[in-house]
Amino acid sequence: MSDRLDLGGVAEERFLARIRARMRATGPKDPHPGSSYWPAGHEENATHLEKVELFTRALENVGGRVYRAASLVEAYSIVAAELARANGKRALLSGGEWPELEGALTSAGVAFDRWDELDFSHGSKDRAPDVVNAWDAGIGWADYAVADLGSVALLFDRDQGRSVSLLPPRYISLVRKDALVMSRRTVLEDVDRRFRKAGRNGSVVFVTGPSRSADIEMDLSVGVHGPGEVWAVLIDE
Repeated sequence: MSDRLDLGGVAEERFLARIRARMRATGPKDPHPGSSYWPAGHEENATHLEKVELFTRALENVGGRVYRAASLVEAYSIVAAELARANGKRALLSGGEWPELEGALTSAGVAFDRWDELDFSHGSKDRAPDVVNAWDAGIGWADYAVADLGSVALLFDRDQGRSVSLLPPRYISLVRKDALVMSRRTVLEDVDRRFRKAGRNGSVVFVTGPSRSADIEMDLSVGVHGPGEVWAVLIDE
């Protein structure tokens, strides 16, 4: 029998079986750092410091920046100081109350808008180019940070939109200690539990370093379809 692709026939199955065999032969054999192939229970086998080191290396390898803060107050000070040093004039904050961060930004000469106080409906003045283009950074909390990918994972629903991490040219993600996990497997399993328990729908987005886009000629551009810079501030508190 030939290997001619015959939809619904034996030849099709033989063809696909050969592809599967080749993939198994060339695929990863064992879980290891730098891979997302992790067995159940892998989180407990890694220390927080090991996760920090792996996350830092992974994010910096794709062009991101990582800062360490001993406390929330220090994290806010780092964000304000680094943003001012980068000549940032205005930031877009995610929803919620940020009195300490707002104070730090004000002291550093950085103005801000809050996402939940803006109207992004069609035709709104808040969607005008002069408003959007004034934001030098978006600042928000990461729901998760994935050590082996160097990614931050963000949950979105009607109370928290994508604009903070997508529109400004720079995204600054604050990462709580308990939000740092080893793999995306942990994230997806936890998100599934959370959404099922709450009985709601939503979406999760993994942000892995600056946005990169390439055309058919492999001409790489950074920051076209998302932020050109991604900073993560890991908080030990």
